[in-house]
Amino acid sequence: MNLVIRDGRNLDVRTNEFEICDVFVIDGRLASAEGALSVNSFDIEIDARGKWIFPGLIDLCARFGGVIDQNLELAQREFAAMSSGGITDVVISPDEKLFLDDSSEVEMLLHRSDRFASTRVHINGAMTKSLGVDLLSEMQELKRSGCFGVSLGQAPVPDPKTLLSLMQYAKTMDLPIFISPRDKSFYDDEVMFSGQRAIRLGLPSVPNFVEAIAVSTTLYCAENSGVHVHFSEISTALAVDLIRQAKSKGMRVTCDTTINHLHLSDADIEDFECRYKLRPPLASPKDRLSIREGLRDGTIDAISSGHSPTSDDDKNLPFGEAAFGASGFELLLALVIKWATEDEVSIPFALSKVTTGPAKILSLPSVNTSEEGAPANLCIFDPDHHWTVDCSNLKSSSKWTPFSGETIRGRVHQVISDGKLIYSENN
Repeated sequence: MNLVIRDGRNLDVRTNEFEICDVFVIDGRLASAEGALSVNSFDIEIDARGKWIFPGLIDLCARFGGVIDQNLELAQREFAAMSSGGITDVVISPDEKLFLDDSSEVEMLLHRSDRFASTRVHINGAMTKSLGVDLLSEMQELKRSGCFGVSLGQAPVPDPKTLLSLMQYAKTMDLPIFISPRDKSFYDDEVMFSGQRAIRLGLPSVPNFVEAIAVSTTLYCAENSGVHVHFSEISTALAVDLIRQAKSKGMRVTCDTTINHLHLSDADIEDFECRYKLRPPLASPKDRLSIREGLRDGTIDAISSGHSPTSDDDKNLPFGEAAFGASGFELLLALVIKWATEDEVSIPFALSKVTTGPAKILSLPSVNTSEEGAPANLCIFDPDHHWTVDCSNLKSSSKWTPFSGETIRGRVHQVISDGKLIYSENN
């Protein structure tokens, strides 16, 4: 397919500058104006006046639970939500309903994503069988079947001896490890972080230093093993400080935070509103400020959606019993722009946290929209479109988000993945 995008403000990630120009896509790859002269006509022509053009988003942290392997209709809705959010690459990690601990399960997920998804799916296989601590998974087979890395999902970090063995094994396979830092001693009580809000609501809570305990244990083992560790969903100031110190020592460590922890704190939790029940829990306003500082100074490499769909049956329960999770695909980009506006960081810098930053972590090829011959993975974004989050209009199967009712700026207009138009706001 050949297409042209006319008169948009195209972001060159090499210079971090926007330039009004036409963008040409020929046979799935970006082409120069001179190269486009050989094309007699374009299959699609997009008017992008007043719009921004930049690389498609890369989401490092999404979980699907049993949606993908149990319900194809719901799986298609999640993939549609991804596309409408401007996401062209997504990392799917194991969870308690989708272990991804054997090659057949990984191959099934890849097959279904090839069939139904317009985005590229990158899979983190499970480090252990059923995300437990007794049996290691066959990491070599997982890599052979298509996994780019391994993870424990949101299961707690095991004891140092077991964790070190897992890292040493992963290192021999040249597999990065994705860790969502939970401590097993406190895991069952992790409904909220301790504080005045938890006391007032009378809910089980854990001190926020438990995240730092898991980060510290992981960093010591990583330093010994030499494996690349990526921390997912960082939410506290103590964890940010530890990762900053590790980076200053030259360790192979990266991390992301979610849009939820970027914008919200436990002070935002309304009385027993289950849309605020997340894992990790929302931390204090001070922690939220540290998350933002970590993004600005480069300690935190990426922002993820934290997308974890839940059903009404699982969420419409008392806060302590309700499922963790929220929809995030369709809100990711607008909430990144909101952060840029609030903290007065440049739009190109903010976008790097969902484009070039994640690409480096995944070792993906160029994501520059101005590089001739590069894969055409593009997002066309209307920065002047203001809209109110209405859960009933979300494309995701899950209608739960802590941002319900909030008015935000900017909406995805079109998305191109591998040279194909996979989403258009007008259709």
